[in-house]
Amino acid sequence: MSRGWWQHHIPGPLNEGVIEIILRLLHILKDEKGLVEMTSFVLLSWIVIMMAVAILEIFLAGSTFVAVNNTAQHALEMMRIKGRLTPEIERNFFKELEQAGINTNNVRILSATKHIAHRGEPVHLHVEAKYTIRSFRPIGIKDGFNLYWNINKTGISRMFVRDIVVSGG
Repeated sequence: MSRGWWQHHIPGPLNEGVIEIILRLLHILKDEKGLVEMTSFVLLSWIVIMMAVAILEIFLAGSTFVAVNNTAQHALEMMRIKGRLTPEIERNFFKELEQAGINTNNVRILSATKHIAHRGEPVHLHVEAKYTIRSFRPIGIKDGFNLYWNINKTGISRMFVRDIVVSGG
């Protein structure tokens, strides 16, 4: 057996025993069906499964965003007719979100046109939605990642307000 540079740093009688242990470990690790291949297979399988779950959850997040965006667009169309955000439109907005299976605690209206906008004036709706990706828990991220979406919708009011002038006479 040839002596390598590292063998000179191990004292006398331990030298041969330690060398044998190291050589056995190296032989196990170099074996075709050894620990390295099994460990890498397990780790790569775990990573592939994690990525598949994450991709699925990101797809679900995207579909949630589309649902919130479409609901906000529908609310804006109602606002264009009424000329502002009414309590009825706001109730319908959150009711549609619930029907789509979206937790309404994660969606809020940040700002909207509250006063009556006359025909041709702009109306706006600003919605914020939150989605939490929880598929990264196995790697130690307990709370997951929060995705925040700001959805801004603008349109032109179609509300026609006629002023009636009563003349005394």
